[in-house]
Amino acid sequence: MSQLPADCLNEIVEYLEEDNITLYSCLLVNRLWCKVSVRILWRNIQNCRTIIACLPNESRYILHKNKIIISTSKPPLFNYVTFIKNLSIYNINNLIKNILQNFQSITPQSLYYKKYIVAIEIYKLFMNQTTLRELYLNLYGMINTSIITFISYPGAKDCLKHLSSLYCCSNIYPEFFLSIISVMS
Repeated sequence: MSQLPADCLNEIVEYLEEDNITLYSCLLVNRLWCKVSVRILWRNIQNCRTIIACLPNESRYILHKNKIIISTSKPPLFNYVTFIKNLSIYNINNLIKNILQNFQSITPQSLYYKKYIVAIEIYKLFMNQTTLRELYLNLYGMINTSIITFISYPGAKDCLKHLSSLYCCSNIYPEFFLSIISVMS
């Protein structure tokens, strides 16, 4: 049986972007279909544990040193972070908070500090390994310096250079947005 060329398959599967059930079925066809489907499924973050599994050893060491133990099953099959194109800071913070609250008995102060450490390592990973198209900054009530400083991390210029949409709902000072623009230009 002849195989559909990869670029044709990419074009076809793009039309399934909103149909996760069908995309999950495509994962099971063969290796090529799996690669194409994963790339589309992971444009938006699917699972924070998988992202943590993609962290480099240096970041894992920092988490471990700060007594942040987040279990991950096995090494990921793909470097899922490279597929992420849409990033919501609000969603990332909620995912981190839920993981830390569910698996560690910690005080609210400790939760804030540990969430901050995990967020820094995840944002560093994003800045080094992905090229974002959309960035959602819904930050009311979430003022956290890891959010504000992520644009100064190594790789931020490459990560943000193809940004086509920036959604803001925030009480952050205007200089932050000027710094995003300067990184993008």
